Amino acid sequence: GYWHNGSLENNHLMKLGNDCFISTIPEDVSPVEIALGIQEINAGNDVTTEDDELDQYGIIHDVGPLTEAEQNALHPDIKSQCVDSNYKKIREIPVDKVQNEDLNEGKIVFFNVKASRGACKLQTAVTSQASGCWRWPNPDGATLWV
Repeated sequence: GYWHNGSLENNHLMKLGNDCFISTIPEDVSPVEIALGIQEINAGNDVTTEDDELDQYGIIHDVGPLTEAEQNALHPDIKSQCVDSNYKKIREIPVDKVQNEDLNEGKIVFFNVKASRGACKLQTAVTSQASGCWRWPNPDGATLWV
């Protein structure tokens, strides 16, 4: 749809504290469905059970600061929410339930295993600085993504 036009990027904001985490809206996320879901919750349709929910886990990987050109190209709504904040470009990396639990317990999780010279393998190690969750309406059915 419109939100996933090839020229639209850096159109997704998650603000945590004084950090504005910027990415491009994933292909499977529809802002219209999110807005409709918020309206449904506000209308009192806010009861779900575990049968209605599907847990998905991911980590937010900081891939560095936005360039000045990327910051200048941000939508005015994003800029207004991020006055005097730090911009960070991110990508979400899926993890499974066990990896999520390990991170919540302070353990280290490895991903992006790449072959290197000899018997060595290059890996990225992550730890948890904080955790959180959010709900997304699922346009494909009655199940909520959590």
